[in-house]
Parts: sequence; structure tokens; C-alpha cells
Amino acid sequence: MSEVRAVRDDDRAAWDEIASTSDDAWLSHSWRWNEQVEERVREGARRSLVILRDGRLVGIVPQHLHTEGKGPVSRRVLHANYWIGGGVALANTITGADRTECFEAAMRATHAQARRDGVAKILLTLPALSRRNLRCDDEAKRAIGPGFIERSGRALVLRLFDRTEQDIWNGMEGRSRTKVNKADRAGVRVTQTSGIAAFDTFYALHLATYRRTHASAHTPAYFEAVLSDPAFHVFFAELDGRPIAAAIAALYAGRALYFASASLDEALHLGANNLLQWHVLRWLVRERVEAYELGLLPDPSDRGNQKERSIAGFLRSFGGDELPLYRGDYVYDRARDVMFSVARGILTRARRRGSN
Repeated sequence: MSEVRAVRDDDRAAWDEIASTSDDAWLSHSWRWNEQVEERVREGARRSLVILRDGRLVGIVPQHLHTEGKGPVSRRVLHANYWIGGGVALANTITGADRTECFEAAMRATHAQARRDGVAKILLTLPALSRRNLRCDDEAKRAIGPGFIERSGRALVLRLFDRTEQDIWNGMEGRSRTKVNKADRAGVRVTQTSGIAAFDTFYALHLATYRRTHASAHTPAYFEAVLSDPAFHVFFAELDGRPIAAAIAALYAGRALYFASASLDEALHLGANNLLQWHVLRWLVRERVEAYELGLLPDPSDRGNQKERSIAGFLRSFGGDELPLYRGDYVYDRARDVMFSVARGILTRARRRGSN
């Protein structure tokens, strides 16, 4: 039988061994991501668990407690790395009935913790880049267990294993190849770097992007935490020595994610973002990466968001397969959840009217 307990600092080495090797896991399971981003930047209170069998750590459950809203319009939510995926990850040696028992034990412990914390809702996302998901294995969604309301979507993933640069080029849509060539002819050049030294240049482009799109920019602390992680690599598109666009790719355990981008207006007209992606893809092929997640795709039934459809069109121009992105919510009090959503909606609309 499994034992489930709260994670301790001395679990770090065993935790990261599971994060880097489990077919259930990816970067967002790593100790560094949870400590630097989920806890320090997003200020989540650690509620992560570990699973043991015969005294050996065989599973990890990254999750954090957040309070959403203020005053009477607030609730406590348990995020299982809601942004780029989390959930239970087990050692690959745990199979069959033992695997089932570990998942059930982890869920019982999570519910017990949620009750102690007065949690209203669990929000769970599983990584599209887990090897089980890449294999289209039904086990990829095991953590979306009984009682969860499924909110799954689709992610665009480009399989790179055993493919050449020419294979990738041929698989791109003609419009994307045309823009790559246009940027190249215009003299746009791409450089690659990593580390916190890229922060100032990238963040200036990030702020310019969000001013153009009227969205809320991420905090400096967020990108400082990300760029201090050696898993993250930055590509800059430069024109006459000036950075006009950038892309960040995360590479972990043989799989990669298109993490973020930023650009000036002129980069859009020159095709610089297409050129950046082509250079990222060439690098990933040289690194013998298994798969590259390009991003989330909008619901085909949602015709209201032109920006999301435009981004999806850009991503699809590089090829790839649509794979599940498994998400689920566990709601303890559905009536309260509905009231919270209605109240937050009223407040959001009021703020928008006040800003107009």
C-alpha cells in the first residue's frame, strides 16, 4: 500500500528524478519550477505531496493553495500547476494495479488537504508534453478522476524525432516559408542566448507587445525567474543590430515548449516571428528533441476571439498534430462556485466601464 505525505526539502533529489523520467511529467513538475515560479512568483502556498511505497519515493503531486478575489467575493483554490500542467506523476516502474492504487491514495490525500484548507475548488491541468500524452495513451488523463468536471482542450505539438531540417521545412505551410524568406531577404538575423542576461532586452519587447495589445504585462519577477532557469533559451530577431522580436523556448527532458514571444510592429510586417520559429525548429532538430509544443488551440466553436484564431493560424503554419490538453475542475460547493463566478463577472464589467 502507498503512503502519501507532504513534501519535504530533503525530497528534492528524488522528486527531480521522477520529474525528469516519469512518462506522466514534464518541466512544470520539476522542483525548480515549483519553487521559483509557483511559490515565489505566483505566491502559492505549497501543498505538494509525495507518494511512497516500501519507504521509496515513487510519485510526486505538485499543487499550491491560492486565494482568488478579496473580501466576500473570494475563495480558496488548489491549483495543480494550472498553467502548463501538473498532476500526479509516478515512476515508470509503477504499473497496473499498483499504479491505480497510487493515484487513488494521492486523490484521497488531496481531498483531505483541501478540506483542511477550506478549498472551494481544485483546478488541474496535465502536461501536453508528457510522454503518455505524446503516445496518445489513455493513461495520460488518469489524474482527471471521478468527480472532476472535464474542461479539456487541444494543444498543437510538432513531432521532431528522427526528422531532418528539410523534413520540417517541407512540412511548413507555404505562407510561413514565404515569410521566413522575406525576413531573411530584409536582413533580419537571429541570435540565440540563455540566462538572465537576456532579461532587459526581452522585457522591453514584452512591454512593447502588451502596450500594442492592451493586455496586462507579466511582472519582471516572472521573467527573471524563468530566464534564470537553464531550461529556457531566448532567440532574438535583429534588424541592423536592433532587437525587433524575441521568442523563448523551454527544453526539458528531451521535449520543448514555445513559451513566450514579443515583438515590435515592424517585426510583424517583415515576417521576423516566422524566421524566429524556423531558427528555433532548426536548433531543436540539432538537439534531437522528441516533440515541440507550439501552443494551445482555441475551441473551434468559439468564433468570438479573432486574436486567438489569428495566433492559432500562425502556429498551425509550422505543421504539427492536435493532441489533448487534459484539464479538470473539482468543485466542492457548486452553488457557491456559481455565485462566485457571477459576482466576479459583475465586478469585472464594472471595472471595464470605469476605465472607459
